[in-house]
Amino acid sequence: MVKTKWLVGATVVALLAIMATQAQAVPGYARQTGFSCNQCHMSWSPTPDFTVTGQKFRMNAYRDPFTAEKMEAGQEGAVNGKRLVLGLQSYWTFHYRSSLLQQSRGTYDAALGPAPAASSLQSQQFSSVGFDYAGPIGEHFGIWTEYYVDGAGAPIGNVRGDFTNAEYTVAFATNPGGPGNIIGIVWTNQELPNDVGFSPFRSGTGVAWLGPLRAGRIQPNSRLMHYGFLSDRFLYGIGINSGQNNTDYSKFDYAGYLGYAIGNTDDKQLWLLTFWTAGNDAIPLLSTNVFTYSSVTTTGLPSFQMADAVTGASKFNASGKPYTNVDMGDFYKIEPEVRFGFVDRGHHSLSGSAAIGLQQDKYSDGSKVVKNTWGLATRYMYDRTVGVTVNLNNYIKFDFTDRNGVLHTVPGNFGWNIETTYRVAMNAALEFSFNNSRATVLDRSLNNGWAWNLSWHFLY
Repeated sequence: MVKTKWLVGATVVALLAIMATQAQAVPGYARQTGFSCNQCHMSWSPTPDFTVTGQKFRMNAYRDPFTAEKMEAGQEGAVNGKRLVLGLQSYWTFHYRSSLLQQSRGTYDAALGPAPAASSLQSQQFSSVGFDYAGPIGEHFGIWTEYYVDGAGAPIGNVRGDFTNAEYTVAFATNPGGPGNIIGIVWTNQELPNDVGFSPFRSGTGVAWLGPLRAGRIQPNSRLMHYGFLSDRFLYGIGINSGQNNTDYSKFDYAGYLGYAIGNTDDKQLWLLTFWTAGNDAIPLLSTNVFTYSSVTTTGLPSFQMADAVTGASKFNASGKPYTNVDMGDFYKIEPEVRFGFVDRGHHSLSGSAAIGLQQDKYSDGSKVVKNTWGLATRYMYDRTVGVTVNLNNYIKFDFTDRNGVLHTVPGNFGWNIETTYRVAMNAALEFSFNNSRATVLDRSLNNGWAWNLSWHFLY
């Protein structure tokens, strides 16, 4: 009984964490540019996808330098210190997330007993509140930063215990030769595809460009990238990352992307893309980073501790503890992707992504992990009002060769998630999601769990 309650409680907390997924479609941009949300996104719900207009807006450092109205003195492009940078009133956006009803059942091992009982129905009016400050700074710079107020641990009623500056990006962009060319530099703590508008709506391959942290928050890291989009067709980027849980460049990783837009308009979008990173400073594929407040009272700082992402992996480490970034040898992550979509063809709009994730870790004790996956996500909207998003994914291979040369596997279970959306207004939506949940256990397959959630989002 105690075990069942623990599984149910853990699943409910995980579901609340999923509720707090990142969202980057904000009314602040509409106030600044005069654009509607629909010009940059087919839909921002449940996670934002991007039209080509939105992708170029992001690459241009959150600016629309050729059509947006400006308050200026002198000629376009002049740097004379007389331009006006507008204040906070236009730049702030607030995002409320509420769970009206939700229920779940955890994973289980049928050999050890029957399936656990489903949780009782849950409701959480104050799942989280996001505060976004975003927009252009002068002629070529732009900024995005997002704060969250949510529960420290399991939330109780309207009691919030955590205020987090989760995301931070400063970008510089210029347009040599006109609007068809973009050259930029970005300093960010966000995931790699975000630089150029291919996140957070993704294929679901499971490639973690950043180490995970509770409730979708981003842990300390720092990435510097140079990117370009040339002739409205060719995309490239190259840079360095301090690692997945630090801002120390004593060890760092290389990162980059390449892409070609076969269809480069909002009504005909088709991209061939590859994202990659490689180096020697990462969160191991067998582990996850757990944020804890336990050290705050003694040191004044929170701490980050490793835990098994794959149950049973740590016992094959000589220390008997989870593998950490200190144990890393070399690693790589590669994600080839096809991105497609169109908007407003009559009543119909579509967005989708199909990708393969190729990942490998080598650890200092001689062990190795190979994790190859596939993912497909597609979203259909009728009149940009009623929509459905389907995500399918699974492992191709998830193998761990331990330090003694023994091969272990993480059995793959087919993953799926279906979400329906009704946009009450352009900045408000009701969502219903239903998904299975999987456990990653070394050399053992568990039966899947499930979860459903009826939620409400409002941005202003």
